[in-house]
Amino acid sequence: MTDGPAAEPTIVDLDRLEGFTQGDAALERELAALYVETAQLYLARLRRAGDDAGEWQRAAHALKGASANIGAVVVARLAAEQEQKSPSITALRALEAEVAAVQALFRDRGALAEG
Repeated sequence: MTDGPAAEPTIVDLDRLEGFTQGDAALERELAALYVETAQLYLARLRRAGDDAGEWQRAAHALKGASANIGAVVVARLAAEQEQKSPSITALRALEAEVAAVQALFRDRGALAEG
């Protein structure tokens, strides 16, 4: 007997997001665009951190906060893990992939333009 397919992991806590936007599609579009732009800036800081653990940790902290605010739970968790670590290309690639997944989710919801 099976329990059915495994539940998809939550990329964005939609209840949190919808509670924040109160169903205002324009606000969701604004928040989605702001999040993606900000997350890209923090990812760029992580890329530039090189061997500077302090810069890496500050950028990870900032990405964690921005992600938690919007409900991007996977990015927030991964960024939180990096707050006390040294720069890692593997971690950076994982964060980039998860930010891209959030961006795709927002695109699928119509909150972001294609491209």
